[in-house]
Amino acid sequence: MNNNTPPTGNRRQQYTLAELPFVCEFCPARYKTKPGLQYHLAKHKETNTDYRPSPTTPSTADSGGSSSSSNAPP
Repeated sequence: MNNNTPPTGNRRQQYTLAELPFVCEFCPARYKTKPGLQYHLAKHKETNTDYRPSPTTPSTADSGGSSSSSNAPP
């Protein structure tokens, strides 16, 4: 066995930032290929559907705030 060869298997290849042109808009993840980034973004959408506010959320939050103050005792 040659001791000068680098170990293979679990080692992940390190790329420079120039080699990873596709950047996630939600986190600092970078990808070499567009399909890799698209897969990553699909996972963001899966996990963040419950937490992403809808466009009508601010108006419902305002009405919710006023209704909660109307529930307060006079």
